[in-house]
Formats: sequence, structure tokens, C-alpha cells
Amino acid sequence: MNDGGLEVCTDTELTIGDKADLEFKPPHFDRALTLRGVVRNHKGNFYGVEFLATSATERDQLACFREIFRTKVGCIDA
Repeated sequence: MNDGGLEVCTDTELTIGDKADLEFKPPHFDRALTLRGVVRNHKGNFYGVEFLATSATERDQLACFREIFRTKVGCIDA
């Protein structure tokens, strides 16, 4: 996981370009987050999903996630 996306392992077959709402609880977070994403690559049951922000609300949520991730996890190269 990084501030641009995450890797998902699932038995559900996905196709590159598929969009999905992702609900997950990142490490060091107090609550689950829901972010929109698009499948960019896959190998077996592992899929690389890039976060998307197509509306003002999604951009705000993603910006908040990125700031919290940088602050709490401290592993993002700014």
C-alpha cells in the first residue's frame, strides 16, 4: 500500500481497467476508508489498484487519506 494505490488479493476475477470501490482499514488507522480505484495490473490472484478521484468529494477523501498516511505511517516519499 502507498498513497497512490494498493495490492489486492482476491478469488474474484478482475480485468485491467475494472473500477471498484475499495473499503479497507489501513495500518494505524482508527476507521475504515472507502476509496475508488481502477485495476492497473495483475498476476494470479493479486491485483494492483490505483486510487481514483473523479469528484470533489473523492479528491478530498483521497487528499485526507494521503495526509494521514504520510503522518501516521511515514513511508511516503513526498
